[in-house]
Amino acid sequence: MDALSNLHSEIKACTQCSLRQGCTQVVPGEGNPEAGVVFFAEAPGAVEDERGRPLIGRSGTYFRIELARAGIKENEVYLSNIVRCRPPENRDPLPEEIESCWTWTLKTLQVIRPKVIVPMGRPALVTLSQKLGFHKKVGQNPIMKLAGIPFFVEEKHFFVFPIFHPAFAIRRSSLKPEFRAHLMYLAKAIPDWMRR
Repeated sequence: MDALSNLHSEIKACTQCSLRQGCTQVVPGEGNPEAGVVFFAEAPGAVEDERGRPLIGRSGTYFRIELARAGIKENEVYLSNIVRCRPPENRDPLPEEIESCWTWTLKTLQVIRPKVIVPMGRPALVTLSQKLGFHKKVGQNPIMKLAGIPFFVEEKHFFVFPIFHPAFAIRRSSLKPEFRAHLMYLAKAIPDWMRR
């Protein structure tokens, strides 16, 4: 077994917080163990909980379609969530649940070592910024202001490229062209960012 497969097995066996008692299964992540780009959403929804895969519900399907449209291949990236168990009724994860799952986020980043981290939505962005030490670059700004603007985290040597959560783009359909444009920009920027 490779390091990522071993990590997925550990994640699936996790019982560190109360979310595990109410979900069907833990949803690790999926994708290329050598991915240069890692996407983080907030938490699994009902379909993800049922099938054990991230980003395959309504918003995830929309995201995957737009990803392909931008020319980014799923088998070249890695997809995950900040919290890997579905919260009851799809509520926001609690701080202690995010904290319990942070071990897995950190281990995922240590195994994959991406050059680009793409937080999808403000909750994922805030968690990553606080835990990885780039919160000053984020501040109190809303995702509307931060989405689509890349920045480089010098001390960690990776790019961060915040985008809307796909569910947000679906709810506010006027944002769909912008969501698409962000992924198109990402696709064009990846080759240069990988060489940094």
